Amino acid sequence: MLIAAQPKSASTSLYMTLLKYTNLREIKNQVTGRRLKPLPLFKSLPHRCIKNYPKHKITQTLNKQHLYRLHLPPTSHNVNEIVKQNGKVIVTLREPDAEASLAYLRHKNVDNSNAHKNFNEERMFRIRFALNYFYNEWLYWTCKHPSNFLLVRYENLISDPEEINRCLTYWGYKPIKKPILLKKRYSK
Repeated sequence: MLIAAQPKSASTSLYMTLLKYTNLREIKNQVTGRRLKPLPLFKSLPHRCIKNYPKHKITQTLNKQHLYRLHLPPTSHNVNEIVKQNGKVIVTLREPDAEASLAYLRHKNVDNSNAHKNFNEERMFRIRFALNYFYNEWLYWTCKHPSNFLLVRYENLISDPEEINRCLTYWGYKPIKKPILLKKRYSK
């Protein structure tokens, strides 16, 4: 099972929560495709695992006994491989606003008071551009292939625990009473 995660969309929290409520196995070494080159659009992001994935790696992530979380870009190649295999993928998205972009700076600094030192207007523009692309393209693909992709918005996920039940039922699990999202690293 796969969570295609936009960076900074509470996907780690959702990943850990779904592991808690299902019989899926945690994959500690996520599929990274280290030998693949990052797409040029994403080179400015700290997540270097953003690439076009080959068919066998996508097949690996659609395994029904394991749970994967990847920053999988919404390229036609990646989407078409999932659709061809009739995969059911949860896509986590976050509005690409200034707060999402600044989350990168906070992520790089343990002491958030130093975040302004890493501020670079050009870098911030590249990050926002990449996040906008990721967000808009996944919106398009989730609308075009609703049986293959379930859209989970960050804003809804952290405010409404029933989003967890939407994810569970999408993958064929029974909903649970009073689900709780495990907070891992997201920031409001």
